Amino acid sequence: MQRFLQFLRQPERLLTLTGVDPISSLLPKMQLCSSILLFHFVARNISEFRNTGFPFRFYLAAGFLCCFLASLRTRFQTVAITCGFLLSLIQFAYIFPGHPNHFFLEWLALLLIAICCPLHCASKEQLQALCQTLKWIVLLTFFLAALQKVLHGTYYRGVFIAHELANAGRFDGIISMIVSSAEFAHYKSIVSPGPFVLRSIPALILSNLIWLTQIFIPGLLLTKWRAYGLVCTILLLLIIELIAREFMFGLFALLMLLLFIPGNGLRYARAPFLLCYIALIAARFGYLHIAFN
Repeated sequence: MQRFLQFLRQPERLLTLTGVDPISSLLPKMQLCSSILLFHFVARNISEFRNTGFPFRFYLAAGFLCCFLASLRTRFQTVAITCGFLLSLIQFAYIFPGHPNHFFLEWLALLLIAICCPLHCASKEQLQALCQTLKWIVLLTFFLAALQKVLHGTYYRGVFIAHELANAGRFDGIISMIVSSAEFAHYKSIVSPGPFVLRSIPALILSNLIWLTQIFIPGLLLTKWRAYGLVCTILLLLIIELIAREFMFGLFALLMLLLFIPGNGLRYARAPFLLCYIALIAARFGYLHIAFN
């Protein structure tokens, strides 16, 4: 225990658990990450403008778009990131307390990048620490989400999934494949106050696998099996997003996960990310059929 406590008192050792990137790749990786993150705020605000109709969201999206375009040129990147962070502060103040929880993680990532600006003048140690801290954000997101499930205890007997089946449609597809039609109809017919519980063994196994995998699969990213852990974690994220349909946050989490790729793993990621964000924006405006929250 004493050794463990001594280890925790050395933050740099905790950071290195997520891997050490080659020095030559750190600056381009962080520049690409900041650029994609700024466009994430563009897409988030355009989507919310469509949802709420608040003109202020449109103005925020326009401001973030200007920051994104400026960030494509290295000479303007510091101004772009700084202005983007200031816009996020305005967004925070204007919408508080109506933020989704995910916004705080996205805002924290932008804050950390802004602290290290100008990126091209940051030391190698600062860029390394920035990259490693961003990796920890996504790891802690998985772990704390699983811890919340454990503490609330609504997954042991499938209470949460049973409630969702009766009141929403998020788990309909996967549960209908592993239980009989009669049992599925029973879950859909449960009314408040319940009881909301799963009776099927396969359904109960699935319910408990949700929190178990959120703890142990991302944990592989801290071991020598990091490459396998990255693939498995991305697959886990894909499964979660297909159920939860929170695709905006899913793209943010994927961006943070891709930082685990040694070297500049984001080299070819900008265009695919932009296309995904544009597709989600098009879906919000009814041009594509993508059901998401």
